[in-house]
Amino acid sequence: MSADDLVVRAVRIEKKLLDEVKRQRRELATVNERLARLETEYAEMRKVAEKVFKRVVHLEPDLHAVLRTLHLNPESLPYPQRLMARRYR
Repeated sequence: MSADDLVVRAVRIEKKLLDEVKRQRRELATVNERLARLETEYAEMRKVAEKVFKRVVHLEPDLHAVLRTLHLNPESLPYPQRLMARRYR
């Protein structure tokens, strides 16, 4: 292989490497844009989730009371617990 052939081959390899670097940079820019978009969407979703949580957090004790009412037989409990089993708060 002559020196000219080696130079031509080196130039081809360099061009391929530069093309690959350019492709990788474009792909990285695309990924970066998607990540920025996802971060924005996450922040918006988090705000909505916090609002929903604030609206329903007070329902949890009532939900537990309803579940107790459905699953416990108050007649089988002793007096103080029988009264408490029927209460919602």
